[in-house]
Amino acid sequence: MIPPEKKIERMVNVARLYYEQNMTQNEIAKELGISRPLVSILLTEARACGVVTITINRVEDLCALAEDGFCEREKE
Repeated sequence: MIPPEKKIERMVNVARLYYEQNMTQNEIAKELGISRPLVSILLTEARACGVVTITINRVEDLCALAEDGFCEREKE
C-alpha cells in the first residue's frame, strides 16, 4: 500500500500534468509508467480531496470585471 503522503504527491503530479501541461491521460500513463485507468482514478481523487478545484465563472461576472469593454463589443 502507498503511504498517504506519496499518494498525495502522485495526485498532485498527475493533476499538474493533466491540467497545467494539457497532457492526455494516455500520455500521463505512458510517462509515469502507470495504467490509464489509474490516472483517471488519481484525477478523480485529487478533485474529491481538494488537491484540485475547478471554478467556472459566469459571463456576467467576467463582463463586470472587464476594463477594456470587450464584452460590450461582443453584444453588438
